[in-house]
Amino acid sequence: MTTEGGRLVAEALAAALYDVAEALRTDAAEAPPQPARRGDGNRVGERAGRSLGSMSTRAMSEAAAAIAAAVVPAIVERIDVNALLAKVDVDALVSRIDVNRILDTVDVDELVGRVDMAALAREALEGIDLGEIIQDSTASIATDTLEAIRIQAMRADGLLARIVDLPLRRRGRQTALAPRGRAR
Repeated sequence: MTTEGGRLVAEALAAALYDVAEALRTDAAEAPPQPARRGDGNRVGERAGRSLGSMSTRAMSEAAAAIAAAVVPAIVERIDVNALLAKVDVDALVSRIDVNRILDTVDVDELVGRVDMAALAREALEGIDLGEIIQDSTASIATDTLEAIRIQAMRADGLLARIVDLPLRRRGRQTALAPRGRAR
C-alpha cells in the first residue's frame, strides 16, 4: 500500500473510531454503567466509563457498522484487483466446478423457448448461397447427363458399325481406341 493509501485508511479508521466513541457516549447516557467483573479482560470499556459487556446490541451494531462503513471502502479502493487475480489458480478453481450439477439446474425447454427460431433460420439461410448451390448441382447433373448420353452414343455407333459390317462381311474394324493390328 502506498503512503498516501495508508494515510487515507488511517483517516477513515480514525473517523470510524470517533463515530464508535460517540455511539458509546450515547449508549452510556442511556444506561447506567456496570462495573467490570474481575478478570474479564475488558479494560478498554472501563476506560470509556463502562464495560463493553454492558453495551447494548444496538450500540455494538452501530459501532461495527460505523467501522465497516469507513474502513472497508478505503481498503477496497486500495486493492490491486489485477495483482490479486494473478495469484488465483484458475485451473484449480475451475476443476472444483461440478458442471453436471449446474446443467441439472438448467431448464432446456425454457432455454429453447427463448430462441427466436425464425430469426435463427433467416440468419442460417443468409449465410448459405443457394444460387451457387443450385448452379453447382445443376452443372453437375448436366455434366453427368451429357457424359451418359455420350457413352450411349458411342455404344450406338459401335452397334451400328457391326450391323453394317455384317452384310459387308468385314471381320473387324480399326478404331481410334484400339491399337494397330488388333481388330475389335
